[in-house]
Amino acid sequence: MPKSTTSSEAAVTPAPGAAPLAAREAPMSRAGPDPTVAPAGKTESRDPGEPLDEVEVQRVADPLALRAIAHPKRLTLLDLLLVEGTATATRCAQVLGDSPSSWSFHLRTLARYKLVEEAPGGVGRRRPWRLASLGQSWSNLGADPESRQAADELDQVFVQREVAGILTWLRARRAYPEQWQRAAHVVGVIAYLTPEELSELGEALGRLLHRRGDRLTDPARRPKGARLVRLLGFGFPLPPATEEAPSDSAR
Repeated sequence: MPKSTTSSEAAVTPAPGAAPLAAREAPMSRAGPDPTVAPAGKTESRDPGEPLDEVEVQRVADPLALRAIAHPKRLTLLDLLLVEGTATATRCAQVLGDSPSSWSFHLRTLARYKLVEEAPGGVGRRRPWRLASLGQSWSNLGADPESRQAADELDQVFVQREVAGILTWLRARRAYPEQWQRAAHVVGVIAYLTPEELSELGEALGRLLHRRGDRLTDPARRPKGARLVRLLGFGFPLPPATEEAPSDSAR
C-alpha cells in the first residue's frame, strides 16, 4: 500500500538567507533539462507542455572524475551552476558561504575533468564558470574495477546528500506556508516487478520529472508563485523476506 508524507524541497541547505538549490535526476545521474539543447547532431523544437525526453548529459567513467564529483561541496557547486547558469568564485561564496578561494579550488578541480568550463568575461576570482553539460551520469557496472569502486563511492555521497536534504526539510517545514507543506510529499510503494519493468518505470519517471525542466533555464515560463523544489526518484530490489523453501527433490 502506498505511503505518503511530506518530503524535501531542497537537496541541501545553502548559506543563511540563500535560496534553496534543486535539480538533480536520479537514480545515479544528475541533470537539469534545457529544451534548447539536443544531443550532438540533432536539433529539434519542443512544445513546452511535452516531456523533455532528451537531456544533454555527460557520461562520466574516469574514476578520477567520479571521485572529483563525490564531494558534497562540489555537488552543491554543480547545483548552483545549473540554477544560475554562470557563477564566479565570489558569487559561490555569497550564496553558499565559505571563501572565494575555497570555491575557486573546487571549480578548478571540476574543470580539470571537463565537468565545468570558463565562461566568457572576467579574470581571476571574477572569472565566471559554467557547466560543461547540463547533467552528469555514471554507472557502477563498468568493466574497470576502479571505475566501479569510484562510482560506488559517488553513489554513497549522492544518496547521503539527498537524505540530508529531506531531513532538513522535515525539520524546517513548519516555517513554510501551509500550501507548500500540503504540496510536499513522499510516496513509497512495494510492488512485484521484473528488471525490465523496473527499468521502464525509471525511464517513465525520469520523463515525468523533466516535464517542467524548461522553467529552470527560461524564467519567462515560470508561473507566478513557482519556486525551486526538489524532485527525486528511486527504485531498487528488496532483499527476500525469507529463504525460499527447498524443493521436494532437495529434501
